[in-house]
Amino acid sequence: MKFIKESAEGKDVETLYHLGPLEPETTELIPSLLRLHDYGLLTMGSQPAEETVIEREGKWFQLSQIPFLDFVVPFRDGTEEFLRDLVADEQLKCTITDFRSDTPSIFPGSGCDIVVTREKVECESRESLEQAEWRDYTSIRSVPMYYGDLHLDETCFCDPVAQCMVTTLNDVDLFGRIESHAARYQQVFFPKLTPGLESV
Repeated sequence: MKFIKESAEGKDVETLYHLGPLEPETTELIPSLLRLHDYGLLTMGSQPAEETVIEREGKWFQLSQIPFLDFVVPFRDGTEEFLRDLVADEQLKCTITDFRSDTPSIFPGSGCDIVVTREKVECESRESLEQAEWRDYTSIRSVPMYYGDLHLDETCFCDPVAQCMVTTLNDVDLFGRIESHAARYQQVFFPKLTPGLESV
């Protein structure tokens, strides 16, 4: 919370997992990220949808950045139901690492590679980009993470956690959709932040 708010104000803020400041593209996501933090989701990384078209040496290229969210949530009453909702949502693609055992594992039904950018390359004209096929440019493989990869202070959570990487290839509000799933379980395992905690 402190990192997001103070970075948005132009202050130089660092955390264990981000050296700051926020990337300019993240500015539009700040309201959504703050709401997700209110539900107890600790966001680790995100990006909005963006389209870029460039011409180089007579060839046309198009790069599509796909909306993406990486977050951590503690296992409490209702967490498994929330994760199953994410997996069952046909508008979303998820890879979820379950840290409840000494050997991290992929949460059932979630294991899919997460594509975060696609491209169309070397088209003869800007118009021909419309007919060109997309191909994956950057993706995150569906393999279990290790807790050390999260760079979390051990005092962040008293409970075991799940790390969730979520995206969509459809024209939907990714962050709003995740929030709608979280809202269903707000009273169970996503208590609102208490006054004063947001400044810690």
